[in-house]
Formats: sequence, structure tokens, C-alpha cells
Amino acid sequence: MIRINLAAPEKAAKAKAKGSPARPIPSGALQSYLLLALFAGGALVLCAGAWWLQSNKLKDLETRIAADEKRQKDLQAIKQQVDQFQQRKAILENKVLVIEQLRLAQKSPVHMLDEISKALPDYVWLTGMTRRGAPSGSRARATAWPRSPTSSGASSAAAGSPRWTSAPRRSSGAS
Repeated sequence: MIRINLAAPEKAAKAKAKGSPARPIPSGALQSYLLLALFAGGALVLCAGAWWLQSNKLKDLETRIAADEKRQKDLQAIKQQVDQFQQRKAILENKVLVIEQLRLAQKSPVHMLDEISKALPDYVWLTGMTRRGAPSGSRARATAWPRSPTSSGASSAAAGSPRWTSAPRRSSGAS
């Protein structure tokens, strides 16, 4: 019969209990592990430094973006004011242009009517006036009260005006 001893030998159990090393570490392996740890630590430090730099750049960019957006809002408000001023300026320039055109177009008739009103004595009314071409080609017709003492002085007063090149014609009595 064959006998099998399932119990461990006593010598091997006592030797393991005393704490003797089972396998010695080769001398080159320790240096390799230290070098590996050094590279891993360096890589971690390098990654942490790169992350810190990128986070600082990101914060700076966010700060600049916020400042630029604020400036853009300020400039937008200024742009709206400038647009309003330009619209007002265009409206005022248009008004000035219209006034200037009216002034130039009405220069002669306004001055002529002003001179005629100054030249006409009391109780004389201007009943008709036509203008063709230059002011020298204008005709005026006035009516006075019959036998008014001032009706004869109208043509002589108009003749004294520097705007008239010739005295206006007198109409007789009531026309």
C-alpha cells in the first residue's frame, strides 16, 4: 500500500517561521524600480504644472472676454448715440438746406414787397403784382382812395428806393 503524507515537513515550516527571505531581490531591479518611480513622479509634477498654467491662462482669457464684452456694450451705447446725432444732423442739414433754398428763391420778391410797402403812403393798397424774369421786369398796380392827398407821393417814394431801377407806373384813381 502506498502511503501519502499530506502534512508538510516540519523543517520547512520552521524555516519559514523564522523570517528568512524566500527570494533575494536582484541589485539591478531596485535601481529600475527607483528610476521608474522617479519618472512617474516627474510626469505627475509636469502634468500638474501644465494643468496649473492652462487654468491660469483660461482665467486670464475669461477676464479679458468679460472686459471686452463690457467694453462692447459701452461702445454699442455710444454707437447708438452717434447714430441719433447723425440722424438729427441730417434732419437739421435738410431743414437748413430748405430754408436756404427758400431764402434764395424768395430774395427778390420779398425785398421788392418790402420796398413797395415802405414806399406806399397811407390809404394806398397794392391790388395786383406780376413778376416775369428779373426784378426789373416786375409790374405792380396800386389803388388809392379817390383824391387822396397821399396817392401822388407813392411813385416818388418808390423811385427813391435803391432796389428800383425805374419808378413804378402810377395808375389813375380807382381801377
